[in-house]
Amino acid sequence: MLITMCPSCAAKLRAEYSTDPVTAPRSGACAMCNRSEERVTQYEVTKKRRIYKSAPSGPPPKDRRARYKGRWRDEE
Repeated sequence: MLITMCPSCAAKLRAEYSTDPVTAPRSGACAMCNRSEERVTQYEVTKKRRIYKSAPSGPPPKDRRARYKGRWRDEE
């Protein structure tokens, strides 16, 4: 995800996110704190730690699909 931020806001996000600068610094408004006099840079922001789902515990779920059993009135 691309976010345009000032250096102070980018420093706040570096603990949880990987911030890689994409463009050179320029004057503009920060997307995080809305200060318009700051020098801003566009950063590519990605989460440092990926969230993995743990494996389900317990027995596997039952197979509840309908099965063909034939006609119940037929006698053999």
